[in-house]
Amino acid sequence: MFFALFVLKLLAPVILGAIVGLSLIGMACSGFWKSRQTRRWQTTSGKVISTMMKEQRVKTRLVYQPKVRYEYVVDRNWYQANRIRVGDRWGGSDFAKAEEQLRRYQPGTEVTVYYNPRRPQDAVLELKIDPALYMVLAGGGFFLCISLSIGSAILPSAMQTCGITPSSTHAKPGAPMWCQRGGL
Repeated sequence: MFFALFVLKLLAPVILGAIVGLSLIGMACSGFWKSRQTRRWQTTSGKVISTMMKEQRVKTRLVYQPKVRYEYVVDRNWYQANRIRVGDRWGGSDFAKAEEQLRRYQPGTEVTVYYNPRRPQDAVLELKIDPALYMVLAGGGFFLCISLSIGSAILPSAMQTCGITPSSTHAKPGAPMWCQRGGL
């Protein structure tokens, strides 16, 4: 029990970093999977209702996210959607690219809408994967690799310093205070 608590306390930040990394990787993989699924979706014609550029500050830079609202009909039911492609919720820092994307979808423009036949309200205008998904995947991989590297470097060293083994019930005599049961 002491060993398990020692490892958990020592590696809590590492475990948290790994969880963040795995979460980001999971989000990216989900986006890639959904993007692949859109290739099997059905199409219908639609019409752009409105467009706008969402702008927000993320730390020290501006992120631009083009928003397109469009309507379409599936089985005599009207739907509205606003996704251009899977993964487009993150936006990007290149205003020119975002503006170029909006130019293709001016209000009143006829568009091809790709919709999920099982959930017709789930639709996109483009089948391309949003480049932001690759950044999310890379960020998740970075967090995971750094966490695992730090964890594999810290744990053996700390166990040796403290004289702790999987069968230990306490740290060795003379071990630093942070090795003790109430430490850390």
